[in-house]
Amino acid sequence: MWGKSKLDEDKLMLLDHGRRIGDLESFQINCDSRHSAQASEGRRLSDKIDASLQYQQSMENTVKSIERILLENIPTVQRTKNNFIAIDTLKSWAIWIAAIGGGISAIIAVIHIIY
Repeated sequence: MWGKSKLDEDKLMLLDHGRRIGDLESFQINCDSRHSAQASEGRRLSDKIDASLQYQQSMENTVKSIERILLENIPTVQRTKNNFIAIDTLKSWAIWIAAIGGGISAIIAVIHIIY
């Protein structure tokens, strides 16, 4: 039943299994080294993302503080803007008062001439 050819086949198969196990072990070592390299790269990427998020948060805080300052200064900006309009209004009132004063002076002068 178990002849010499069967034993030779089994020996060859065992040798082939030994080679396969060696190949698998070397593949496992190679794979483990690649996984550790990927893990370190992942940590570096995670650190960069964390730094980027911290920078983004600081920029957001800066923008919010600028926005708060601008909102606090809106009344001052409006006064400055309306101040020009107020000067124009005062100037036009002065022109009207001068025109009315000139008209009243002319009427008084005419009345003095008549009487």
